Amino acid sequence: MVVEDYQPLQNSLVEALHKFGHHVVGVDCAETFDEEAKDRNLDVIVIDVTLPGEDGFSLSRRLRKVQPTLGIIILTAKSDAADKVTGYQCGADMYLTKPVDIEELMAAVNALARRLGHDDLTTRGVDTEPHAIEINIAENIIKGANGTTELTTTELTLLLALARAKDKTLELWQIYDVLGKDEQTLQKSALEAQIYRLRKKLLDSGAGNQAIKSLRLRGYRVYCPIYIK
Repeated sequence: MVVEDYQPLQNSLVEALHKFGHHVVGVDCAETFDEEAKDRNLDVIVIDVTLPGEDGFSLSRRLRKVQPTLGIIILTAKSDAADKVTGYQCGADMYLTKPVDIEELMAAVNALARRLGHDDLTTRGVDTEPHAIEINIAENIIKGANGTTELTTTELTLLLALARAKDKTLELWQIYDVLGKDEQTLQKSALEAQIYRLRKKLLDSGAGNQAIKSLRLRGYRVYCPIYIK
Protein backbone atom coordinates (compact mmCIF):
# COMPACT_ATOMS: atom_id res chain seq x y z
CA MET A 1 0.00 0.00 0.00
CA VAL A 2 1.18 3.53 -0.81
CA VAL A 3 0.27 6.28 1.69
CA GLU A 4 0.84 9.58 -0.15
CA ASP A 5 -1.41 12.65 -0.03
CA TYR A 6 -0.07 14.28 -3.23
CA GLN A 7 -2.39 12.60 -5.70
CA PRO A 8 -0.25 12.83 -8.86
CA LEU A 9 2.68 11.19 -7.07
CA GLN A 10 0.46 8.59 -5.46
CA ASN A 11 -0.96 7.71 -8.88
CA SER A 12 2.48 7.42 -10.48
CA LEU A 13 3.83 5.20 -7.67
CA VAL A 14 0.81 2.92 -7.76
CA GLU A 15 0.99 2.67 -11.55
CA ALA A 16 4.72 1.90 -11.54
CA LEU A 17 4.48 -0.78 -8.83
CA HIS A 18 1.39 -2.21 -10.52
CA LYS A 19 3.31 -2.46 -13.80
CA PHE A 20 5.88 -4.67 -12.09
CA GLY A 21 3.18 -7.07 -10.95
CA HIS A 22 2.49 -5.92 -7.41
CA HIS A 23 -1.04 -5.64 -6.09
CA VAL A 24 -1.08 -2.02 -4.94
CA VAL A 25 -3.59 0.27 -3.27
CA GLY A 26 -3.03 4.01 -2.80
CA VAL A 27 -4.45 6.10 0.06
CA ASP A 28 -3.95 9.71 1.08
CA CYS A 29 -3.77 9.60 4.88
CA ALA A 30 -3.33 7.34 7.91
CA GLU A 31 -7.04 7.33 8.67
CA THR A 32 -7.90 6.04 5.19
CA PHE A 33 -5.06 3.55 5.50
CA ASP A 34 -6.61 2.09 8.65
CA GLU A 35 -9.94 1.67 6.89
CA GLU A 36 -8.48 0.11 3.75
CA ALA A 37 -5.90 -2.09 5.50
CA LYS A 38 -8.15 -3.85 7.98
CA ASP A 39 -9.32 -6.48 5.48
CA ARG A 40 -6.01 -6.82 3.60
CA ASN A 41 -2.89 -8.88 4.21
CA LEU A 42 -0.16 -6.33 3.48
CA ASP A 43 3.49 -7.17 2.91
CA VAL A 44 5.02 -3.73 2.27
CA ILE A 45 3.85 -0.17 2.89
CA VAL A 46 5.36 2.96 1.34
CA ILE A 47 4.69 5.97 3.58
CA ASP A 48 5.12 9.70 3.09
CA VAL A 49 5.99 11.62 6.26
CA THR A 50 4.02 14.83 5.74
CA LEU A 51 0.44 13.60 5.77
CA PRO A 52 -2.80 15.29 6.82
CA GLY A 53 -3.70 14.17 10.33
CA GLU A 54 -1.38 11.50 11.72
CA ASP A 55 2.07 11.86 10.15
CA GLY A 56 4.13 9.10 8.56
CA PHE A 57 6.51 8.74 11.50
CA SER A 58 3.63 8.12 13.87
CA LEU A 59 1.97 5.68 11.47
CA SER A 60 5.25 3.77 11.07
CA ARG A 61 5.74 3.54 14.83
CA ARG A 62 2.19 2.31 15.35
CA LEU A 63 2.39 -0.28 12.57
CA ARG A 64 5.75 -1.63 13.74
CA LYS A 65 4.31 -2.34 17.18
CA VAL A 66 1.42 -4.43 15.87
CA GLN A 67 2.99 -5.90 12.70
CA PRO A 68 6.67 -6.61 13.44
CA THR A 69 7.28 -8.35 10.08
CA LEU A 70 5.68 -5.67 7.89
CA GLY A 71 8.01 -4.09 5.34
CA ILE A 72 8.00 -0.31 5.87
CA ILE A 73 9.56 2.14 3.40
CA ILE A 74 9.48 5.82 4.24
CA LEU A 75 9.50 7.95 1.08
CA THR A 76 9.73 11.65 1.83
CA ALA A 77 11.27 14.98 0.86
CA LYS A 78 12.74 15.24 4.38
CA SER A 79 16.42 14.51 3.80
CA ASP A 80 18.07 15.75 7.02
CA ALA A 81 20.06 13.20 8.97
CA ALA A 82 17.89 13.83 12.04
CA ASP A 83 14.75 12.98 10.07
CA LYS A 84 16.33 9.77 8.79
CA VAL A 85 17.27 8.75 12.33
CA THR A 86 13.69 9.44 13.43
CA GLY A 87 12.36 7.35 10.57
CA TYR A 88 14.47 4.35 11.50
CA GLN A 89 13.64 4.78 15.17
CA CYS A 90 9.96 4.70 14.22
CA GLY A 91 10.41 1.30 12.61
CA ALA A 92 11.21 2.01 8.96
CA ASP A 93 13.20 -0.66 7.15
CA MET A 94 14.31 1.82 4.50
CA TYR A 95 14.31 5.60 4.21
CA LEU A 96 14.20 6.97 0.66
CA THR A 97 14.12 10.62 -0.32
CA LYS A 98 12.08 12.26 -3.07
CA PRO A 99 12.38 12.40 -5.97
CA VAL A 100 13.02 8.66 -6.07
CA ASP A 101 14.04 6.64 -9.10
CA ILE A 102 11.48 3.89 -9.65
CA GLU A 103 14.30 1.34 -10.05
CA GLU A 104 15.55 2.24 -6.58
CA LEU A 105 12.05 1.86 -5.14
CA MET A 106 11.62 -1.51 -6.85
CA ALA A 107 14.97 -2.67 -5.46
CA ALA A 108 13.83 -1.65 -1.98
CA VAL A 109 10.52 -3.49 -2.35
CA ASN A 110 12.26 -6.63 -3.61
CA ALA A 111 14.83 -6.51 -0.81
CA LEU A 112 12.02 -6.39 1.74
CA ALA A 113 10.26 -9.22 -0.07
CA ARG A 114 13.34 -11.38 0.37
CA ARG A 115 13.40 -10.58 4.08
CA LEU A 116 9.74 -11.52 4.32
CA GLY A 117 10.47 -14.88 2.75
CA HIS A 118 9.16 -14.26 -0.79
CA ASP A 119 12.31 -15.71 -2.32
CA ASP A 120 10.73 -16.05 -5.74
CA LEU A 121 11.13 -12.29 -6.22
CA THR A 122 14.87 -12.79 -6.54
CA THR A 123 16.53 -13.71 -9.77
CA ARG A 124 17.66 -17.33 -10.00
CA GLY A 125 18.30 -19.86 -12.71
CA VAL A 126 15.80 -22.42 -13.97
CA ASP A 127 18.24 -25.22 -14.70
CA THR A 128 18.21 -26.92 -11.31
CA GLU A 129 14.48 -27.15 -10.59
CA PRO A 130 11.91 -29.15 -12.60
CA HIS A 131 9.17 -27.10 -14.28
CA ALA A 132 10.70 -23.81 -13.11
CA ILE A 133 9.96 -20.67 -15.13
CA GLU A 134 11.99 -17.47 -15.36
CA ILE A 135 10.25 -14.21 -16.23
CA ASN A 136 12.23 -11.61 -18.17
CA ILE A 137 10.29 -8.41 -17.54
CA ALA A 138 12.28 -6.26 -19.94
CA GLU A 139 11.68 -8.59 -22.89
CA ASN A 140 8.15 -9.82 -22.03
CA ILE A 141 9.24 -13.44 -22.23
CA ILE A 142 9.28 -16.52 -20.04
CA LYS A 143 11.98 -19.16 -20.14
CA GLY A 144 11.80 -22.79 -19.09
CA ALA A 145 13.24 -26.20 -19.88
CA ASN A 146 11.54 -26.21 -23.30
CA GLY A 147 12.70 -22.74 -24.35
CA THR A 148 11.29 -19.22 -24.38
CA THR A 149 7.78 -17.92 -25.04
CA GLU A 150 6.64 -14.35 -25.57
CA LEU A 151 3.87 -12.96 -23.37
CA THR A 152 1.41 -10.16 -23.99
CA THR A 153 1.50 -7.23 -21.59
CA THR A 154 -1.66 -8.48 -19.91
CA GLU A 155 -0.23 -11.98 -19.52
CA LEU A 156 2.99 -10.61 -18.08
CA THR A 157 1.09 -8.43 -15.60
CA LEU A 158 -1.09 -11.34 -14.50
CA LEU A 159 1.80 -13.80 -14.14
CA LEU A 160 3.91 -11.33 -12.16
CA ALA A 161 0.99 -10.67 -9.84
CA LEU A 162 0.46 -14.40 -9.27
CA ALA A 163 4.17 -14.97 -8.69
CA ARG A 164 4.38 -12.19 -6.13
CA ALA A 165 1.10 -12.88 -4.33
CA LYS A 166 0.95 -14.56 -0.95
CA ASP A 167 0.94 -18.33 -1.53
CA LYS A 168 1.06 -17.49 -5.26
CA THR A 169 -2.71 -17.11 -5.10
CA LEU A 170 -5.00 -14.33 -6.33
CA GLU A 171 -8.69 -14.12 -5.62
CA LEU A 172 -10.95 -13.08 -8.47
CA TRP A 173 -11.39 -9.52 -7.19
CA GLN A 174 -7.62 -9.16 -6.98
CA ILE A 175 -7.18 -10.33 -10.56
CA TYR A 176 -9.75 -7.83 -11.78
CA ASP A 177 -7.96 -5.12 -9.82
CA VAL A 178 -4.51 -6.10 -11.15
CA LEU A 179 -5.82 -6.00 -14.72
CA GLY A 180 -7.65 -2.72 -14.14
CA LYS A 181 -10.99 -4.32 -14.99
CA ASP A 182 -14.24 -5.27 -13.32
CA GLU A 183 -16.75 -8.06 -13.89
CA GLN A 184 -18.69 -5.91 -16.34
CA THR A 185 -15.72 -5.05 -18.59
CA LEU A 186 -14.04 -8.47 -18.26
CA GLN A 187 -16.56 -11.27 -18.05
CA LYS A 188 -15.66 -14.52 -16.33
CA SER A 189 -15.50 -16.42 -19.63
CA ALA A 190 -13.01 -13.89 -21.02
CA LEU A 191 -10.88 -14.16 -17.89
CA GLU A 192 -10.92 -17.96 -18.14
CA ALA A 193 -9.76 -17.66 -21.75
CA GLN A 194 -6.85 -15.41 -20.68
CA ILE A 195 -5.86 -17.89 -17.98
CA TYR A 196 -6.07 -20.74 -20.50
CA ARG A 197 -3.72 -18.96 -22.92
CA LEU A 198 -1.28 -18.13 -20.15
CA ARG A 199 -1.35 -21.71 -18.85
CA LYS A 200 -0.63 -23.00 -22.36
CA LYS A 201 2.35 -20.68 -22.75
CA LEU A 202 3.71 -21.86 -19.41
CA LEU A 203 3.23 -25.47 -20.53
CA ASP A 204 4.97 -24.77 -23.85
CA SER A 205 7.94 -23.33 -21.94
CA GLY A 206 8.23 -26.38 -19.71
CA ALA A 207 6.21 -25.52 -16.60
CA GLY A 208 4.13 -28.69 -16.63
CA ASN A 209 0.37 -29.06 -17.05
CA GLN A 210 -0.40 -28.05 -13.46
CA ALA A 211 1.19 -24.60 -13.72
CA ILE A 212 -2.01 -22.68 -12.92
CA LYS A 213 -5.04 -24.15 -11.19
CA SER A 214 -8.47 -22.71 -10.66
CA LEU A 215 -9.64 -22.42 -7.06
CA ARG A 216 -13.37 -23.02 -7.34
CA LEU A 217 -15.34 -19.75 -7.11
CA ARG A 218 -12.28 -18.06 -5.53
CA GLY A 219 -9.50 -17.37 -7.98
CA TYR A 220 -6.29 -18.95 -9.28
CA ARG A 221 -3.00 -20.27 -7.94
CA VAL A 222 0.29 -20.81 -9.74
CA TYR A 223 2.15 -23.97 -8.73
CA CYS A 224 5.33 -23.96 -10.80
CA PRO A 225 8.46 -22.28 -9.34
CA ILE A 226 8.78 -18.79 -10.83
CA TYR A 227 11.88 -16.61 -10.79
CA ILE A 228 12.01 -13.00 -11.91
CA LYS A 229 14.80 -11.44 -13.94
